[in-house]
Amino acid sequence: MALPTGFALQLAAIAIAEFETHGEHHATDAEFTRRIHGYRQETGLAPDGPEAPWSAAFISWCVMRAGAAPGSFLISSRHSAPLYRAIRDARADRGCFRGMPYDAQPPLPGDILHFNQPGGMIDFAHAGQHAQYPSQAAIVVAVVRDHHGSAAMLVGAADTQGLNRRRVALGGDGLIVQRAGQEFFALVRAEA
Repeated sequence: MALPTGFALQLAAIAIAEFETHGEHHATDAEFTRRIHGYRQETGLAPDGPEAPWSAAFISWCVMRAGAAPGSFLISSRHSAPLYRAIRDARADRGCFRGMPYDAQPPLPGDILHFNQPGGMIDFAHAGQHAQYPSQAAIVVAVVRDHHGSAAMLVGAADTQGLNRRRVALGGDGLIVQRAGQEFFALVRAEA
Protein backbone atom coordinates (compact mmCIF):
# COMPACT_ATOMS: atom_id res chain seq x y z
CA MET A 1 0.00 0.00 0.00
CA ALA A 2 1.31 3.45 -0.93
CA LEU A 3 1.77 6.07 1.76
CA PRO A 4 1.34 9.83 1.35
CA THR A 5 4.51 11.91 1.17
CA GLY A 6 5.35 14.53 3.81
CA PHE A 7 4.35 17.19 1.29
CA ALA A 8 0.98 15.49 0.70
CA LEU A 9 0.27 15.32 4.44
CA GLN A 10 1.12 19.03 4.73
CA LEU A 11 -1.19 19.82 1.80
CA ALA A 12 -4.05 17.96 3.50
CA ALA A 13 -3.36 19.73 6.82
CA ILE A 14 -3.45 23.17 5.14
CA ALA A 15 -6.77 22.40 3.43
CA ILE A 16 -8.25 21.18 6.74
CA ALA A 17 -7.05 24.31 8.57
CA GLU A 18 -8.57 26.59 5.91
CA PHE A 19 -11.88 24.75 6.12
CA GLU A 20 -11.91 24.89 9.90
CA THR A 21 -11.21 28.64 9.81
CA HIS A 22 -13.33 29.67 6.81
CA GLY A 23 -15.71 26.77 6.09
CA GLU A 24 -18.79 28.51 7.45
CA HIS A 25 -18.38 31.62 5.29
CA HIS A 26 -20.15 32.25 2.00
CA ALA A 27 -18.07 33.45 -0.94
CA THR A 28 -19.83 36.82 -0.84
CA ASP A 29 -19.22 37.44 2.90
CA ALA A 30 -16.89 40.42 3.30
CA GLU A 31 -14.40 38.51 5.46
CA PHE A 32 -14.23 35.55 3.11
CA THR A 33 -14.11 37.78 0.02
CA ARG A 34 -10.85 39.16 1.44
CA ARG A 35 -9.60 35.60 1.91
CA ILE A 36 -10.43 34.73 -1.70
CA HIS A 37 -8.53 37.83 -2.79
CA GLY A 38 -5.60 36.56 -0.71
CA TYR A 39 -5.64 33.17 -2.48
CA ARG A 40 -5.42 34.97 -5.82
CA GLN A 41 -2.88 37.56 -4.73
CA GLU A 42 -0.49 35.10 -3.07
CA THR A 43 -0.54 32.82 -6.11
CA GLY A 44 -0.09 35.67 -8.57
CA LEU A 45 -3.53 35.20 -10.14
CA ALA A 46 -5.53 38.22 -11.21
CA PRO A 47 -7.86 39.57 -8.51
CA ASP A 48 -11.54 39.39 -9.43
CA GLY A 49 -14.84 39.88 -7.65
CA PRO A 50 -16.24 37.17 -5.37
CA GLU A 51 -18.57 35.91 -8.10
CA ALA A 52 -15.63 35.04 -10.40
CA PRO A 53 -14.33 31.45 -10.24
CA TRP A 54 -11.80 31.06 -7.42
CA SER A 55 -11.73 27.38 -6.49
CA ALA A 56 -8.61 26.68 -8.57
CA ALA A 57 -6.87 29.59 -6.82
CA PHE A 58 -7.68 27.87 -3.50
CA ILE A 59 -6.08 24.59 -4.67
CA SER A 60 -3.04 26.46 -6.05
CA TRP A 61 -2.69 28.43 -2.80
CA CYS A 62 -2.80 25.25 -0.71
CA VAL A 63 -0.16 23.59 -2.93
CA MET A 64 2.11 26.65 -2.64
CA ARG A 65 1.63 26.89 1.16
CA ALA A 66 2.47 23.19 1.50
CA GLY A 67 5.89 23.95 0.05
CA ALA A 68 5.76 22.87 -3.59
CA ALA A 69 8.91 23.92 -5.39
CA PRO A 70 8.33 26.97 -7.63
CA GLY A 71 7.21 25.81 -11.06
CA SER A 72 6.48 22.22 -10.01
CA PHE A 73 2.71 22.81 -9.92
CA LEU A 74 1.08 24.91 -12.62
CA ILE A 75 -0.65 27.79 -10.83
CA SER A 76 -3.86 28.54 -12.69
CA SER A 77 -7.33 30.01 -12.38
CA ARG A 78 -8.61 26.76 -13.96
CA HIS A 79 -8.36 23.25 -12.53
CA SER A 80 -7.84 21.85 -16.02
CA ALA A 81 -4.43 23.43 -16.73
CA PRO A 82 -2.44 21.89 -13.84
CA LEU A 83 -4.19 18.56 -14.43
CA TYR A 84 -3.23 18.60 -18.12
CA ARG A 85 0.39 19.21 -17.12
CA ALA A 86 0.30 16.50 -14.42
CA ILE A 87 -1.03 13.96 -16.93
CA ARG A 88 1.69 14.89 -19.43
CA ASP A 89 4.32 14.66 -16.68
CA ALA A 90 3.07 11.20 -15.64
CA ARG A 91 3.23 10.00 -19.25
CA ALA A 92 6.80 11.34 -19.59
CA ASP A 93 7.81 10.02 -16.14
CA ARG A 94 8.90 13.47 -14.96
CA GLY A 95 7.77 16.14 -12.54
CA CYS A 96 6.53 16.09 -8.96
CA PHE A 97 2.79 15.90 -9.69
CA ARG A 98 1.40 12.94 -11.60
CA GLY A 99 -2.07 12.77 -13.13
CA MET A 100 -3.88 9.45 -13.41
CA PRO A 101 -7.44 8.18 -13.89
CA TYR A 102 -9.47 8.63 -10.70
CA ASP A 103 -9.70 4.86 -10.26
CA ALA A 104 -6.06 3.94 -11.01
CA GLN A 105 -5.06 3.84 -7.34
CA PRO A 106 -6.77 4.26 -3.98
CA PRO A 107 -6.78 7.93 -2.93
CA LEU A 108 -4.34 9.19 -0.30
CA PRO A 109 -4.37 12.34 1.82
CA GLY A 110 -2.91 15.15 -0.28
CA ASP A 111 -4.20 13.83 -3.59
CA ILE A 112 -6.24 16.24 -5.71
CA LEU A 113 -9.43 14.69 -7.09
CA HIS A 114 -10.86 16.19 -10.30
CA PHE A 115 -14.51 15.92 -11.23
CA ASN A 116 -17.09 17.38 -13.56
CA GLN A 117 -19.22 20.38 -12.87
CA PRO A 118 -22.91 19.41 -12.80
CA GLY A 119 -23.85 18.03 -16.20
CA GLY A 120 -20.21 17.97 -17.40
CA MET A 121 -18.94 15.20 -19.67
CA ILE A 122 -15.15 15.41 -19.25
CA ASP A 123 -13.27 12.13 -18.97
CA PHE A 124 -9.60 11.30 -18.41
CA ALA A 125 -8.84 11.02 -22.15
CA HIS A 126 -10.21 14.53 -22.74
CA ALA A 127 -8.29 15.91 -19.74
CA GLY A 128 -5.05 14.53 -21.16
CA GLN A 129 -5.60 16.24 -24.51
CA HIS A 130 -6.99 19.63 -23.46
CA ALA A 131 -5.78 22.27 -21.02
CA GLN A 132 -8.97 24.34 -20.86
CA TYR A 133 -12.41 23.11 -19.92
CA PRO A 134 -14.73 23.65 -16.96
CA SER A 135 -14.21 21.29 -14.03
CA GLN A 136 -13.86 21.12 -10.27
CA ALA A 137 -11.27 19.70 -7.88
CA ALA A 138 -10.82 19.08 -4.19
CA ILE A 139 -8.00 17.95 -1.91
CA VAL A 140 -8.24 14.55 -0.23
CA VAL A 141 -7.70 15.36 3.45
CA ALA A 142 -8.31 11.90 4.95
CA VAL A 143 -9.29 8.34 4.16
CA VAL A 144 -11.69 6.99 6.79
CA ARG A 145 -13.62 3.87 7.66
CA ASP A 146 -16.68 4.19 9.86
CA HIS A 147 -20.24 2.84 10.17
CA HIS A 148 -21.01 4.31 6.71
CA GLY A 149 -18.13 2.40 5.12
CA SER A 150 -14.83 3.56 3.65
CA ALA A 151 -14.55 7.06 2.24
CA ALA A 152 -12.20 9.79 1.14
CA MET A 153 -12.88 13.10 2.85
CA LEU A 154 -12.34 16.11 0.58
CA VAL A 155 -11.97 19.84 1.10
CA GLY A 156 -12.58 22.07 -1.87
CA ALA A 157 -14.40 25.14 -2.98
CA ALA A 158 -17.70 25.78 -4.65
CA ASP A 159 -17.14 29.04 -6.53
CA THR A 160 -20.55 30.47 -5.79
CA GLN A 161 -20.58 29.30 -2.18
CA GLY A 162 -17.51 28.79 -0.06
CA LEU A 163 -15.18 26.09 1.16
CA ASN A 164 -16.84 22.75 1.65
CA ARG A 165 -16.07 19.31 2.97
CA ARG A 166 -17.50 16.28 1.27
CA ARG A 167 -17.39 12.54 1.63
CA VAL A 168 -16.69 10.27 -1.36
CA ALA A 169 -17.42 6.57 -1.03
CA LEU A 170 -14.66 4.01 -1.59
CA GLY A 171 -15.26 0.45 -2.74
CA GLY A 172 -13.93 -2.70 -1.10
CA ASP A 173 -10.78 -2.33 -3.23
CA GLY A 174 -10.18 1.16 -1.79
CA LEU A 175 -10.91 2.86 -5.10
CA ILE A 176 -13.26 5.81 -5.50
CA VAL A 177 -16.84 4.82 -6.31
CA GLN A 178 -18.13 6.78 -9.28
CA ARG A 179 -21.15 9.00 -8.72
CA ALA A 180 -23.69 10.27 -11.21
CA GLY A 181 -24.08 13.95 -11.99
CA GLN A 182 -20.55 15.14 -11.19
CA GLU A 183 -18.42 12.25 -12.42
CA PHE A 184 -14.85 11.89 -11.22
CA PHE A 185 -12.23 11.59 -13.92
CA ALA A 186 -8.72 12.20 -12.56
CA LEU A 187 -6.49 12.14 -9.52
CA VAL A 188 -3.25 14.11 -9.11
CA ARG A 189 -0.64 12.78 -6.69
CA ALA A 190 2.50 14.48 -5.44
CA GLU A 191 5.45 12.14 -5.88
CA ALA A 192 8.42 12.17 -3.52
